[in-house]
Amino acid sequence: MSKMWLTGMTMATDTRARVSFRGRHRSILTAVAVLCSGALGAAHGASWRVVPDIGVSETYSDNVAMVSDAAAEDGWITTVSPGLRVSGLGPRIQAFLDVRHDESYYHSQTSSNVGRSFLTSYATVEAIDNWLYVDASAAVAPRSRSIFSAVTTNTSNVIGNQDETRVVQVSPNIRGRMFGNTDYLMRYTRIDARSKEDSLGHTQIDQATGSLRKPAGQGAIGWFADAMGTGVDRSTTGDERRDDRVRGGLIVPVIPHLHVLAFAGRERTDFVSGVYESFSAPGVGFEWRPTEHTEAIGMREKRFFGNGHDVSVTHRTPRTAWRYSDVKDAAALPMGLAGFTRGSVYDLMSDLLTVSIADPVARDEAARARTDQIGGATTAVVDATGVLASRIFLDRTRQASLALLGTRSIVTLILQRRDQQLLENSATFLQDDFELSPDIRDSSGFLSWIHRLTPVLDLSLSASYVKREGLSVPDLEATQRSGIAALNFSLSPKARGSLAVRFTNFSNLRDDSVIHERAFVGTLTQGF
Repeated sequence: MSKMWLTGMTMATDTRARVSFRGRHRSILTAVAVLCSGALGAAHGASWRVVPDIGVSETYSDNVAMVSDAAAEDGWITTVSPGLRVSGLGPRIQAFLDVRHDESYYHSQTSSNVGRSFLTSYATVEAIDNWLYVDASAAVAPRSRSIFSAVTTNTSNVIGNQDETRVVQVSPNIRGRMFGNTDYLMRYTRIDARSKEDSLGHTQIDQATGSLRKPAGQGAIGWFADAMGTGVDRSTTGDERRDDRVRGGLIVPVIPHLHVLAFAGRERTDFVSGVYESFSAPGVGFEWRPTEHTEAIGMREKRFFGNGHDVSVTHRTPRTAWRYSDVKDAAALPMGLAGFTRGSVYDLMSDLLTVSIADPVARDEAARARTDQIGGATTAVVDATGVLASRIFLDRTRQASLALLGTRSIVTLILQRRDQQLLENSATFLQDDFELSPDIRDSSGFLSWIHRLTPVLDLSLSASYVKREGLSVPDLEATQRSGIAALNFSLSPKARGSLAVRFTNFSNLRDDSVIHERAFVGTLTQGF
């Protein structure tokens, strides 16, 4: 749910894309172009870091293809992983790019070699001083076509349940202040999503937003007004849907650092039936920021699907980082596909290191290094995107997360529940999990521990649990448990390695399928 009345207009929308050889490299070039254009226009005074590397891993697995136990085949897997990481921070640009290609070679009788590409990139460029900004991002990643099948926790197994996806998002916006103390914002966002096997088809989202906001002062009431228009064009259904909203309200200071909001609005949409309907959209909210380390924000409003809400609480101390969020909103694409997941392991690590590492670039590198140490279980559980589909659905996600920093250890815990309910009356020929059940629940938990044994040797343990249920269908239930234990060591300032053991247990109640995997993995990575 967008928080137009809180921080102007923010949007985190996620998408996917077709990755042929050409398409994969086109998205990578798009991300590089974003960074380079920003660098040309705003690199003066920026701090840049470019780190190419190459990794080689050898894996022994007793179930290379992650199939049922009766058909399991053991074997060795060699994976070569060239990569590039670029980060930059300056007065007029913030940018990050992480691109990697894994090529896995299977030394077994039935498995073929597999290549997978991964890309996470974003950039914010201040094109005109204090007025015109451009936000852009691109992402490539393999995702699970069905959440009721086994989900890989690594990049080496042969997984038939994967669909490689791509998303490109560009969002120019202008913002500033007029009449002394009235903030304004105008933003246009274009999102392009594709998937190789057409799980998403080709989906485009266009959104135009605008807002005016006069903040509440000490003893003075503020006000805000905003408008949003969203269009969704999908090849899977062959139609276009729209949702338009306008709102206006008051911001009332109650006590220092606490403001309450009340607003009225109107929403016109054809998201559900394909026929435009108009609804009143009143709501209330609050903002509480008692210190720079604590923030609580919430809103509840009437929407076309009922009552929606968005609540988030964050608190940080020198040794802990706490987050809680509860969001209920309509969506046209799954969450998390553009590299953004509120409350992810990376977010927790970054919060945790804020006090000890003041430099943002150094903190970003440290947070990503610690996230990498935990292993691939985070991808399968914490960053799970839900049902891979391009439909209008109701998404309610609740997440609680905690990170603890000890003298030599870091502990992270994330608990999440996501309920997805199909809203639109769309064609029944679409092959996705909503065809199995229009109501799907995804419950997951993740726990990790990193302990520094010596200055060059770390021990990391992580465990994850995920349960998927089709609430409308008896026995539509899948459960997966995964764990990784690894010794991570530094060989030189630019070389590192790890020795790991992992397990995965998967079961599907509907067809009584059971999948087990045990694997040993050795990895060496050399930076340049």
